[in-house]
Amino acid sequence: MEKNSKMVIHQNNLASGRFEDFELRELKLFLTLISNLGKSENYYTADSKFIKDFIGMERKSYSLFEETIKKLQKRTIEIKENEDKYKSYSIFSVLEFDKKEKTVEVEYNPKFLPFIRDLNQGNFCKYYLENIKHLSSRYSILFYMRLQAEAWKRKIYISTDEIKLLYKNYTQNNIDQKIIKPAIEEINNLTDLNIRVEKIYKGKKISGYDFFISKKEAIISDQLKESIEKAKKNIYISKSKTLSNECIAILINEFTEEELVFGLKEAYKIINKDFSKLTYLSKIIKTIISKDDKDIIDNENIINNIEFKEEEVKEENIKISSIDEIRLKYIKKLKPLVPIRKWNLFNSIISTLTTEEEIKEQYEKLIKESVK
Repeated sequence: MEKNSKMVIHQNNLASGRFEDFELRELKLFLTLISNLGKSENYYTADSKFIKDFIGMERKSYSLFEETIKKLQKRTIEIKENEDKYKSYSIFSVLEFDKKEKTVEVEYNPKFLPFIRDLNQGNFCKYYLENIKHLSSRYSILFYMRLQAEAWKRKIYISTDEIKLLYKNYTQNNIDQKIIKPAIEEINNLTDLNIRVEKIYKGKKISGYDFFISKKEAIISDQLKESIEKAKKNIYISKSKTLSNECIAILINEFTEEELVFGLKEAYKIINKDFSKLTYLSKIIKTIISKDDKDIIDNENIINNIEFKEEEVKEENIKISSIDEIRLKYIKKLKPLVPIRKWNLFNSIISTLTTEEEIKEQYEKLIKESVK
């Protein structure tokens, strides 16, 4: 899937918010405007032609486009503060269409702005705007946002009560047929996510759903291939073996292509000691791309200010990196033993598994099938 370079970035809790009364075009407009927000600005103007085309109004009049702008300007989002409390936020201080200049004037409400800019204040997600372009249902977009925000968990549970609260008060049968099934089909067919759903029962009644989340295999551009080969010329990166095909797949899920291209080129210049874990290289890249001025990189300062030594990775990172390393172990073991089609299938299956026992079971199952 080709990717537009525009990125949507927001705190994870925004994806669990209540977007009551938002229409499909309003949601697309909202995310498109977020993708235009710079790191240090609150007020900006955006090209209305691109936005109008992106949200599916290329054949509509500018008068109808202006109506959509006005509707969104009045919307509020309820964001969860704790288990029992949602707080309502107005999104914009200013949102107006300039008929003469054919631009959209945007200024965010200062109380809402942290959810889309102050990303050090909480967990956040980012994804290409292009992923939501062809989604034809508001539920598809809302589920996509939620599943992207929690993709790092690889599996999440959402109760039927929460679905009714967040998305609409449908009956159980309508939740399956009108919300979940069409939304997941669209997400699987049109975005960078693969989702598998299982119903969870309490007695004979469905109490909720488990969503298993994995990222689709990315196509590596020539520019990224060049950066990878350049980084491998650093003797410490080369010895670490952290740029194998399997490791690159993990990095592609963690960073945008632009970030990875830039981060690897700079990592080639500054890494000057032995390391063996992918989490170390990932931390170096994160530190590099967090710099405001990418033309001036203080190499020594980056290395000295990495927040952990390799043997002192934070608990949550150990948990995440260890399961990734377990996956890599079995992926490497299986590669010479089965056809490439089955090896790719194995990669896809284990991307949603979270324990070594589950991964080992799938490995042994595939081996048995291959020797029959």
